[in-house]
Amino acid sequence: MQFFRLIAQQFGAIRPALDENQNTPTRGRLLRLEPLESRQLLAAAGLVPIGAAPEGGLSGKIVYTRAGHGWNYYSSLGRWSTDRGNVQSIVEDFGNQDQVTMYADYLLRAGATVVPLRPVGRQINEVVLDNDSPGVAFTGTWANNASGTRWYDEDYGVGGIDAVKYRTASANGAGETAVATYTPNIPQAGLYPVYAWVSHGSDRTDQLYKINHTGGQTQITVDHRMVGNDWVYLGSYHFNSGSSAVEGSVQISNYSIGGGRSSLVVADAIRFGNGMGDLPWGSSGIGTGNVSGYPREDEGTLPWVYRGLGQGVTPSSVLGTSDVTASTRMAAHMTPSSNPFGSSLLISFHSNAGGGRGTEGLIHSTVANRTPNQQALAVMFAQQIEVDMIARNGQFPYNWSTRRDYAEGAYGEINNTWIGGKFDATIIEVGFHDSVMDSAFMRDPRGRDQMARSAYEATLEYFINFGNVKPANITLPSAPINFGVVSNAAGDVTLSWNAGLSSSGVGGVYGSPATGYRVYASVDGRGFDGGIYVAGGGTTSVTLSGYDRSIPYYFKIVAENAGGQSVGTEVLTVLPRGGAKQVLIVNGFDRHDEAQNFRYPYAFGGTTAARVWSRYNNSFDYVIQVQAAIHAARPGANVASTSNERIINGSVNLSDYDAVIWILGNESTSTSTFSAVEQTRVEQFIAAGGHLFVTGSEIGWDLDASNNGRSFYESTLKGDYIADAAGAYNVTASAGGIFAGLPLFQFSNGAAFSSLDSQMYNVQFADVIAPQAGGQLALQYSGGSNGGAGIQVPGVDGRGNVVMFGFPFEAITTAANRANVMDRVLDYFGVSAIAPANADFNGDGIVDGADFLAWQRNFGATVPPRTSGDANGDGAVDGDDLNVWRDQFGSPPPAIAAPAVVASLEAEPEVPVAAPTHAATSFAKMTTEAELSPASLNSYAPLAQHAASLGAALSDAHQIGRQPLGRFVPAGPMPVRNNQAALAANDLSPRNRQLFKRPDASVPQDAASFYGDASIDDALATEWSWLRQV
Repeated sequence: MQFFRLIAQQFGAIRPALDENQNTPTRGRLLRLEPLESRQLLAAAGLVPIGAAPEGGLSGKIVYTRAGHGWNYYSSLGRWSTDRGNVQSIVEDFGNQDQVTMYADYLLRAGATVVPLRPVGRQINEVVLDNDSPGVAFTGTWANNASGTRWYDEDYGVGGIDAVKYRTASANGAGETAVATYTPNIPQAGLYPVYAWVSHGSDRTDQLYKINHTGGQTQITVDHRMVGNDWVYLGSYHFNSGSSAVEGSVQISNYSIGGGRSSLVVADAIRFGNGMGDLPWGSSGIGTGNVSGYPREDEGTLPWVYRGLGQGVTPSSVLGTSDVTASTRMAAHMTPSSNPFGSSLLISFHSNAGGGRGTEGLIHSTVANRTPNQQALAVMFAQQIEVDMIARNGQFPYNWSTRRDYAEGAYGEINNTWIGGKFDATIIEVGFHDSVMDSAFMRDPRGRDQMARSAYEATLEYFINFGNVKPANITLPSAPINFGVVSNAAGDVTLSWNAGLSSSGVGGVYGSPATGYRVYASVDGRGFDGGIYVAGGGTTSVTLSGYDRSIPYYFKIVAENAGGQSVGTEVLTVLPRGGAKQVLIVNGFDRHDEAQNFRYPYAFGGTTAARVWSRYNNSFDYVIQVQAAIHAARPGANVASTSNERIINGSVNLSDYDAVIWILGNESTSTSTFSAVEQTRVEQFIAAGGHLFVTGSEIGWDLDASNNGRSFYESTLKGDYIADAAGAYNVTASAGGIFAGLPLFQFSNGAAFSSLDSQMYNVQFADVIAPQAGGQLALQYSGGSNGGAGIQVPGVDGRGNVVMFGFPFEAITTAANRANVMDRVLDYFGVSAIAPANADFNGDGIVDGADFLAWQRNFGATVPPRTSGDANGDGAVDGDDLNVWRDQFGSPPPAIAAPAVVASLEAEPEVPVAAPTHAATSFAKMTTEAELSPASLNSYAPLAQHAASLGAALSDAHQIGRQPLGRFVPAGPMPVRNNQAALAANDLSPRNRQLFKRPDASVPQDAASFYGDASIDDALATEWSWLRQV
């Protein structure tokens, strides 16, 4: 089979060992597979199993960041309380944490080591594993440490001093020889922040952490010579519920090039999630009284760092007793005195009150209590936010205000008395939360995001000016825009996009220009692989192959440059099998504003507080629910997807597809459900017989009630807007409609959020709708107004049908209900699953060399569909079918293929990963490069003819003595059954002309004179090598 493997590899089906990893530039880090045991990799074809956290301008820098205030115990009140009240629906204590979460994300994507002094993200579940916890396993040589002076204990020392405080392994710069694996039992599937606890020390190293999640493995390093003694943030990752070392663990590797020969890797503790506060605090101090009952991320700094301090010190000696100074004292405690000044920084986020507008940085009023460059640092932050926000005037409800650059005060939080000159520090007051105008920015996720980006740019500016090692003035780029993904008949996936806006360095509001892009892929839409790098800032399209044609994939793209990695695009999806263009998903849900924020009653005063949680507001990945429902209802139905902007600019033609599913979520008048151009294109699509399924909670409100497309709504969509809010979240099927017989189902009320897969935004204002003449009520609300929830409109002769919901489809609360609803819609549209392409032409259950021979014998012929080499069922045996064989080679055909589960891969030797080249990544073919497409294969007569001739000769060789390929052939007569085919090919190489020149041809006794030995495999490999040069 080796020869056929060579053919398949030439066409991209088989990649050399570790080739997936070669698509991830090392960016200063070496990605490793462990030699200790079999490496478990995701079985889904095409995924890059190992990736690295981004590197950029902040690589090698440590940033401590604090969200000011939070729940703390007040003896004067006799209870827990926030430090600030609810003003303009903003509780500063919570808004600061929302701001730090966004800031930490920018820092991480710029390569920084991030230490949040209050936890980031929103995840009230937690699992903390100490080195002696169940679920922690060690391979290789590890030493028990019983004498360390600083360590973490998951029960806070209640059970006495741990017999083994932590474990150590000698760092190895030559390769990995020891691994500690921390495997939690995750309570619920979702996104979890991950943290590591290791004490710092001069004998530590740049420690490698491998986070195994549902998308594969992400590697990140932390230099514990420079930071330790509390939780260090490793990023946020998606995990499924349950326990899985393969897709739900953190591994600590002893592979390191950062330390000396005697340096140690330390395995102490790993945290998954933030959890609920568990620190008793009462009138007699910490350790007495009750716990807060609130999420840790909403508590103040003192409870978090108190619990994170670890063992071996008295908390008050390090932290004091005040929440105000605890963050500063903890950051100083985590920073060794040997660190060079300019390698770390402390930034604390607050918002202002008392009248006024705008941003200001704070400095200590006593010069002796200022850090060395505190005033310059405060000015940088204030000016960056001010200048950037003013540059975006007109994009928000109000314009931003100018303000003085800094203010002075006796701020204990940034007092150099506690810092000891180790790093600079400032407080940034992002705006005035008691201002109607400023508070509007702070409740808006776009406003908070810009503030976070500007703060990141100020951080970079600081290190450019005062860093021990000064980075280049290159900011991480803006996200790509206008994203779309489609598959061709061969199963190749083409992704298209445009570059985002750019500017120059820290002086611009947008990022520096991209120099390349990274395509991330996923099979669940939430956990993404290591990514494929696509070079060139001007590149706008890439074609990838090698995916499993039977399962949907999800993609997102980021832009990259020397500054770091951008935010990702929206998530889109495709079934990588091409063929008939059946379904196009259009994501038109772009809204991202304060109206969609999570809101809940503030504990005191009966008011409602808003939280700016971007994933709750709009996670930009709702194609997951749509594609999953399609795949459940119609496995094999061909699906592509696009942003609605590509419909507007004409890059995607709706008429290419049988059916369009247009998702609008809570899109409304502020962002437009359907622009005038979109209305025209949809009208034309339906008039031409295309089917449309459109869902969203504000379509009628925007188009009909607000008159932004009343004619389109009433005449094309055949809707009649009745009311703005249904007052209900339950839906029932209408008698006689396409959903008749389905049980009652619900859509999301957004009542809770903790970054779990099952949670969704609140559909607060679902449209009540009715059909126009010719339409029919299909769904109605149960409760509230009991009005219409969905309509169906028949087209002409079964074409041009329309289904519209007054609520978002993706918000239906269970996968089973979504699949049932989608099944009825696809029935109404006449969309059926298409049998997958199948290159197992001889029906033996495996796609192999024998199937290649069947293809070559019939190349160019017209045959009954799906027989005799016709893999895709078009009745023609051509290059398209060879591409199918290429993709399926070595596997069962799709009809009997194993599901995409985790499979075992034998351990590979330790090989440092090199930067990719096009030759090494032939499956990533940029559209600007020549590629061997089906069309070019068919038009390349010499290659096709020679492949057929060679295949015939192979068939002859395979019959000799009924010897399998790869076995040595003895000297003697070789009857050639298919001799004429071989003779007809005048382009055979000289050696094979001799070998196949007559019926009684024989292999010489000295086979080395031809091929070096008498192996048929080697002979054919030599022939193929020559064939590639034709």
